[in-house]
Amino acid sequence: MNFREYVLLGLVLGFFACIWLGARYIRYLKNKKPNTELWGTIFEGITNKLIDLEPVKKPEVYIEKKAPRSGKSTDNDDLP
Repeated sequence: MNFREYVLLGLVLGFFACIWLGARYIRYLKNKKPNTELWGTIFEGITNKLIDLEPVKKPEVYIEKKAPRSGKSTDNDDLP
């Protein structure tokens, strides 16, 4: 084998090593910091919306808080 073949072999093996290390790093992050919305967005971007991610998304909850105005009570005793 000459020098050119060693360089090409190194590039191919380096490419596969980078993919393997990247997958291990993603698995580590996914297990250590489980942020399902983040990972859902990442995998949705990778798969280009081929996978339905509705089960991953948080439901939208609107909480309406009613605060009494100053000087008014919340009791309904004063109503006729």
